[in-house]
Amino acid sequence: MSEKIIKKMKDYTPLSELMGLIQETIEFQFEGNEYWVSAQITNVKIQEHTRRCYLKLEEYANGRKLAEVRAVFWSNYYDEIEKFEKLTDQKFQSGLEIICRVKVRFHKVYGLNFDITKIDVAHTIGALELERRNTLARLVKENPDTIRLIDGVYYTFNKQLPLPLVIGNIALITPPNSDGQRDFINELENNVHGYTYAIDEYLCTIQGVKAHHLILQQLQL
Repeated sequence: MSEKIIKKMKDYTPLSELMGLIQETIEFQFEGNEYWVSAQITNVKIQEHTRRCYLKLEEYANGRKLAEVRAVFWSNYYDEIEKFEKLTDQKFQSGLEIICRVKVRFHKVYGLNFDITKIDVAHTIGALELERRNTLARLVKENPDTIRLIDGVYYTFNKQLPLPLVIGNIALITPPNSDGQRDFINELENNVHGYTYAIDEYLCTIQGVKAHHLILQQLQL
């Protein structure tokens, strides 16, 4: 084998060496720094038994993805998710827009990841409140005959109906064979005052993006 061919065969860099160089460069640039970023969370995988959560952070504009990176809550920061769900009354799930604080981390085998250390809960609460107000404004505009806003109070057809001292007829919208269904009926049937209730059950899924369609279908039966 000629010297020229031997020299050519040795003219390469092992993958691990190149990845190590990338790791050193990223660590030098980002070591000890944390950054607040806004992103949509997707592919959320919560592991309650290990108190970890794996997910992706993504950014979109005009329907086009601009950026994506893998991220993780390690066990020492998992309580940020619990605090988020408690304060916002919102399940931490794919599709949410959040602002979070991250550390940049690179591993030669696992690649680039963000370690999430904190969630800006106030931002999410503000976003949820803005969404609620926009939804109410749209409902008033689209349903002027059934929903009215008077002096800051929303009036619907149901709200204008006189209520008896004890409501005897109850429509229960619930998933079948759920704990909530059983507990609710048990409380009514064993109430301390001995009242009797007539319960009409409308069984359907009440969570998920299509839940409102399923609930409406049950009520229209």
